[in-house]
Amino acid sequence: MEGEWKTPFITPDWDQTLIYLSPASIFVCRCYQRAKTQLQSMLLMNLEARPVVFEDIGRQVLATGHRKRPSYFIDAISKVKKDDIVRVAKKMLRSPPSVAARGGINKLQSWENIQAGLLHHEGKIPGNRGRLSLFR
Repeated sequence: MEGEWKTPFITPDWDQTLIYLSPASIFVCRCYQRAKTQLQSMLLMNLEARPVVFEDIGRQVLATGHRKRPSYFIDAISKVKKDDIVRVAKKMLRSPPSVAARGGINKLQSWENIQAGLLHHEGKIPGNRGRLSLFR
């Protein structure tokens, strides 16, 4: 229904795709290469449909003034190093989370409660008696 409030949540895979950072900046992720391969595959599969290709060309030309071939992005993904991911993750984790809402916001949790839910190991938001969780 339009305007009906839906409880926000983070996908169940979130806890499996988190990047763990130690103080020594050790990157731990068993699925690093698999994630890169999956991203490359998704890119190529999305470009199999002609309308998607036209949309991609249009967006690239509007955004950058020219089109880059899929091979450019495949190579760029291949060149991503673990240190790049650690650097970006640290930068993102240092900044406070952003909150966006659509529809009625009368049931939207406070920023402090959302942040506490993100820090909780089960994603539980304080004061909800276990009814609301950021992770499903």
